[in-house]
Amino acid sequence: TFLDASWRVPLIARWPGVIPAGAVRDQLACTTDLLVTCASLAGQDVPDDVAVDGFDLLPVLVGRRGDDAPVRPHLVTQSFRGEFQLRVGSWKLLAHRGSGGNDYSRGPMRRFALEDSSPEAAGQLYDLSTDPGERRNLWLTEVERRRRMEALLADLTRAGGRTAPRGRTSLGVGFARETSDR
Repeated sequence: TFLDASWRVPLIARWPGVIPAGAVRDQLACTTDLLVTCASLAGQDVPDDVAVDGFDLLPVLVGRRGDDAPVRPHLVTQSFRGEFQLRVGSWKLLAHRGSGGNDYSRGPMRRFALEDSSPEAAGQLYDLSTDPGERRNLWLTEVERRRRMEALLADLTRAGGRTAPRGRTSLGVGFARETSDR
């Protein structure tokens, strides 16, 4: 099973007889989801004050939830410098200039520097479905989408950072095995 984990890093899961072999999923996921998913496998509910950004990936892993119903509607991340990024579907907003962590202007990282396609932009917006290399900054051209994403990011960060639903209930190993018997 493959999930789009965070910024396009694969998550590969294997559980013969439970996770369908060869299945590929196109879901947004993050390492914070692993705690909630493992708790769900163990039949343990996660209290609301624990893993406040974690979503249960078990329904996706066992094939009970398709890609038409995202587990995670969005993903907020924070750079080394405390700057925020937001992923919604194939769209990625960086509410800042630069990488947010690496300084590509000098030293050994300089060779990885890319020319900024919108040096006058205050931030970055990319459509990863058409630009997976993040070479065309759409900050100045996709203004309405940027504003919607900036508003969502402001709401999420103002709300103390919680992005996962409250009252999560686990599915348990029985659910996973029941699913594989179908």
